[in-house]
Amino acid sequence: MPSYPSPIPAPIFDSDESDVASQQSNDSSNYLSLQFNQYTRLSFSPQLNFDDNQDNFIYNNSIESTPTKITNSTNRKRKRTNDKFEYQTPNQSPYTRRKNLDYTQQITIQTPKIQRRSRNNQNQSPYINKSSSSSLTFTDLININPFKTKHHYQTRLVKKTQLLLKNFFIQRYEQEFHYELCLGSGEFSYVYLCKNRLDGLNYAIKISKNSLIGTSYEQQAWREICAYAYLSSHENLIRYYSGWIENDGKFFLQLEYCNGGSLDELIEKNRYDNKYLNEDILKNILHQICDVLTFMHKNDLAHLDIKPSNIMLCYYKNHEILYKLTDLGHVSQISLNYIYNDGDCRYLPLEILQKSSKINNLYLDKCDIYSLGLTLYVCGTNYIMPKQDNEWEEIRLNISKYLYTIKQCSKQFNQLIFERMCNIDPKQRPSAYEVSLIL
Repeated sequence: MPSYPSPIPAPIFDSDESDVASQQSNDSSNYLSLQFNQYTRLSFSPQLNFDDNQDNFIYNNSIESTPTKITNSTNRKRKRTNDKFEYQTPNQSPYTRRKNLDYTQQITIQTPKIQRRSRNNQNQSPYINKSSSSSLTFTDLININPFKTKHHYQTRLVKKTQLLLKNFFIQRYEQEFHYELCLGSGEFSYVYLCKNRLDGLNYAIKISKNSLIGTSYEQQAWREICAYAYLSSHENLIRYYSGWIENDGKFFLQLEYCNGGSLDELIEKNRYDNKYLNEDILKNILHQICDVLTFMHKNDLAHLDIKPSNIMLCYYKNHEILYKLTDLGHVSQISLNYIYNDGDCRYLPLEILQKSSKINNLYLDKCDIYSLGLTLYVCGTNYIMPKQDNEWEEIRLNISKYLYTIKQCSKQFNQLIFERMCNIDPKQRPSAYEVSLIL
């Protein structure tokens, strides 16, 4: 804290007073600890005279700021003589009095620290109760991201037990975006290429086909938005900008537009041209997707729907290609060992499809490794994966005997796909990080 010099001029020492000052200087620290460690305001100074014409004290050198009240203090007495107060101090030299006054000004001018506001107030509940829910406004409502386990703070008005999606209807799509073309469609949604009216840039807008409010897919759509918001910092994951719900109950996602399409579109083109991806391209795909899977698995999340149509391509001016993972609607927490929704059955391992919901001793992160292995096999052979029947089951029971190897790839790469990544035992499959080290 800043200190201010004393307004009292330095006293002039006489020869006899200097001797007294040198004797009493050793006792100054003891005197200060006794005299100034009190809860009283110290307002005294040397060389104070009383003005007969006015009922106050003034300095001899005409200082403007004068003390207006005399308070009790240790070792100082006050007595009444002729209706006037005389101020008595211990027998001290001017040097000691000057030193005491400077110390007094330093400790009294300092501003006390303001106590920080506590973030964890036990008197206020962080959740909404039934008695206060009727008086809430739109600005008081907020949902908690289910994938973010550690919150920096919690607002007092938070609805945790149930979703508040019906309270967040807004109208944005037609006002902010201009439709360009349809990029694709899935089981529950369309993906459109749209141009933002304000910044003029292209975005991929994912729109649900029907209203999901009140349906069984409402929570799945909301969880996808939360997963994008929580994991959108990785470069191999589609960038998330915003999500909202229109007045008709449809979900909207504003995502990054990838100019190269998906791997599924590239495979269709290779089938038509009778071409195949070489080993270097397959290793590049495997390395980048394993990188983002390592990031997701470290955050305790598994994708559970890896397939060629969910891997997008981004071409840059320096001829660099980034492969980005998309569609986080089936994301589940690994530690919970619970699957909310199954992904595409053509690329899922057998242990997931044999049991429905609560599965014991299941490694969800190893399910992503199996799906990625089948995805790479399809990219290298243009093979069409079956959805059911005996062929589907034979692939999962013994993939190395049923499927042919990738001819344009080395033996080591084929062993990585067939014997390790697509192993029927999930414990024998490597992690995403281990696959990156092998490459």
